Amino acid sequence: VSLLDEFAGNFYQELDYNLECLNGLRIAEDMKKLPKVLIPKNYPEYTARRVHVAQWISGEKLSQSKADDVSSLVNLGVITYLTQLLDTGFFHADPHPGNMLRTEDGRLVILDFGLMTKITDDQKYGMIEAIAHLIHRDYSEIGNDFVNLDFIPRGVDTAPIVPALARVFEAALAGGGAKSINFQELAADLAEITFKFPFKIPPYFALIIRAISVL
Repeated sequence: VSLLDEFAGNFYQELDYNLECLNGLRIAEDMKKLPKVLIPKNYPEYTARRVHVAQWISGEKLSQSKADDVSSLVNLGVITYLTQLLDTGFFHADPHPGNMLRTEDGRLVILDFGLMTKITDDQKYGMIEAIAHLIHRDYSEIGNDFVNLDFIPRGVDTAPIVPALARVFEAALAGGGAKSINFQELAADLAEITFKFPFKIPPYFALIIRAISVL
């Protein structure tokens, strides 16, 4: 029910163009630290609940571009979303191909800020700790990380869960690190574990998972 509430509330907010305009202003400020990322200028003075006025930016879909710098822009996109997730805490949860463009001068454009989610400092630090433990294959701490991130209820004995998680992540990382991870296979393996152990998807993570699956 909490997951449905999370999706329903956010999808309803997508219909409010005043809110989308404010989101665009905030994300533009956040992304100033990445000069090759371009966010359209928003005009709140001309925007209403059912009318959103923003800058027109010419470009081609990144997914359809044949330019030589597409791979570097894809990497920039990953950095952009990690910056939102682990630094600014204001996350664009709708990164489908129509919302990512390449400009003629080789910049990455991100569009459509109706579907956003906020990440608290505790959640950011929890994810950073979990990533550090995964990189160093310190699987003994992964159980505690999942508890801190609300994937496993507090009080649950994580000792039986850790070996299963270790096998899944070891297999995912075996091919040469994070760049070689097949996220669809990883998600399927993790989903299988959730049927065997008391896992849950915390509401705040629902839109993150949706965005990652699109990316």
